[in-house]
Amino acid sequence: HDALPILPRAAALRSLAEQHWELVHGGFVSGGELETATLESALRFGHESLLLSSDGSLALLLARIRLRQGHAQAALRYLRAAQALGVANAALAPLYAEVAFLLRRFDAIAPLLSEAGEAPLARPRLAAVAAFWHDRAEA
Repeated sequence: HDALPILPRAAALRSLAEQHWELVHGGFVSGGELETATLESALRFGHESLLLSSDGSLALLLARIRLRQGHAQAALRYLRAAQALGVANAALAPLYAEVAFLLRRFDAIAPLLSEAGEAPLARPRLAAVAAFWHDRAEA
């Protein structure tokens, strides 16, 4: 597999990262050693792809993986990379809010969620979370 040219190799690694993530995110692999190994594989494939080809949506995926693993600081680095690569703030803000929560920076959560705009908050679960933090900030 080392003989692949850079862009096809990056695309293949990205695909492997996305497929491993979907196994976990879709609930096909959950908890325990298998989830840990699957997330580590997704991270390894994605990181290698990102080194070969700058891609904001892949950096965003890697941030989501690191958040799932509970690694807020590592997620933050990938979020900043995604931002530098042009990912829209509406996609980034809820994940920045999750990082703030993990880092116990609760005062930052409501402003971050408000930056997300309406589109990402249209998901019922996220809208409920945003309402909770908004109400808490106003109290």
